[in-house]
Amino acid sequence: MKVFVSYSINDSEQYVLTLLAQHLKEQDAYIDSSYNDFDNVLDYNTFSKITKSHLFIGIITHTGEENDRVLKEWDLANSKNIPSILLVDDSINLPSVSNHENVITFNRNNPEEAITLVRNKTGNKQILTKNDSNKSNSAAWVLGGLAILAIIYLLSNSNKK
Repeated sequence: MKVFVSYSINDSEQYVLTLLAQHLKEQDAYIDSSYNDFDNVLDYNTFSKITKSHLFIGIITHTGEENDRVLKEWDLANSKNIPSILLVDDSINLPSVSNHENVITFNRNNPEEAITLVRNKTGNKQILTKNDSNKSNSAAWVLGGLAILAIIYLLSNSNKK
């Protein structure tokens, strides 16, 4: 399984990505990411990596500086029906994605609500539903739910250091 991870976090929290990669590797997943330096355009390499992925995980935190890039990559994954989950720090206001069912907003100081929401989504047994959109959403949670829980836990703990 190929997992594309797009992130906007600060340098001191990059260890979260290493631990996430370890966790996903244990699930026999191959991890890829973007090194796109272009401001307004997704480069071909990133476009290709995302469209060949089985799962897209996006992470946006208040300390990151690449929120727009992550959102563009998230939009691409969704337009290609790649199962996708976007994790957003609650201190960031993103009205364009706030009502999407695969966007999880979390609070670093009080992550329990987000953890419960993710557990409920991963525990949903209706994996195969009638339309492709719901299949993609369900697949995202089946494939990425545990990884999202790990990210929330790690980012919440990094706030307590």
